[in-house]
Amino acid sequence: MKKTVFAIFSLLAGCLPAQDFAKDLEQVYKHFVNAERISYAIKYSLRAGHQENSRLIMESPGRYCRNKQSHLSVFENKTTLVTGSEIVMIDRAEKRIQVKKTDGTSSGVPDAVSILKTFSNYVHKINRIPSGKNQAIYDVYLKPGSEQPIDHYRIVLNTGSYYLESISLFYKTGLRRNEDYQVTGKEIPRLDISFYDFNSPQTNVSEETRADYYYNKTSNKLSPTLNFKGYAVKEVF
Repeated sequence: MKKTVFAIFSLLAGCLPAQDFAKDLEQVYKHFVNAERISYAIKYSLRAGHQENSRLIMESPGRYCRNKQSHLSVFENKTTLVTGSEIVMIDRAEKRIQVKKTDGTSSGVPDAVSILKTFSNYVHKINRIPSGKNQAIYDVYLKPGSEQPIDHYRIVLNTGSYYLESISLFYKTGLRRNEDYQVTGKEIPRLDISFYDFNSPQTNVSEETRADYYYNKTSNKLSPTLNFKGYAVKEVF
């Protein structure tokens, strides 16, 4: 467990904030990332600048649910279920279900957390920001001159439950011009990923973590369940 945390977050030895961060992240992996059962809603908010009150460009909802060896990720109209033997991909916009066999080696790390692995070899320093009771906030800065698209990221966690409350990525390059979203190309954005509604009835729907909620298999023929009537089901290799 400890090696996994250090590999992903590249903490700096001998630095007090980093040592605190390492200890806190160990608990986050135990109670949040590797919890046997957990569920929560996710919100992705892209802002035009680094300030919390910068103009909101776009916002997208998501959801994550883990039930023992199965985990479910939902992002807008797309759902991915990973079990011990297969991956089920559901596209609600196109009414399509795809099933792929797997060897069961998926880590189950939520996508919003796994993106931080990209920056693991570029950590320069870690600062702890003063915060309220039962909350820890860390700013993790990348090495100057790094080719990574962000300057630093911020993690906010609850030290009572050791659940992540948010991850913020502070970019150092501008967005592409996009008239639909009123983006001029000069914006240096911030992406906030928020986690909430932990283990609520709205997020913890255990039946959705079973493949038979989506499709049936009879004599090697796949067909949708009544929950997904009208969907096309296909096995992919």
